[in-house]
Amino acid sequence: MASGRVQITVDESADKYHCDFTYRPTTLHLRSGDTVTFEIVQGSVSIEGLLLIFPHSPFASGATELRVGARKPATETIGAHRGAFHYKSIDDSALTRGRPIYDIWCPSIIVD
Repeated sequence: MASGRVQITVDESADKYHCDFTYRPTTLHLRSGDTVTFEIVQGSVSIEGLLLIFPHSPFASGATELRVGARKPATETIGAHRGAFHYKSIDDSALTRGRPIYDIWCPSIIVD
């Protein structure tokens, strides 16, 4: 089986208030049984962790939410369902600081 890696970086946008999320790669093609690891690569905005939310799980575990820490990547095995699985990223710790940091529906995992 193959494995994939998604690196997520958060940078301050030009307006100095919003954030720009970068996913490398933005779209990842995998097959059932493959594994995917999500990790944070520090950008200009310090992120301790992200919550990745999938409306429909591509994972064998059925998980629809994954926590990715700054020093703790999250790894899951791709399940049997085929299709495009979009997800959003939220820095839920930012809510306590008064500045929500989020990105909705940009990246995806495509299960062939």
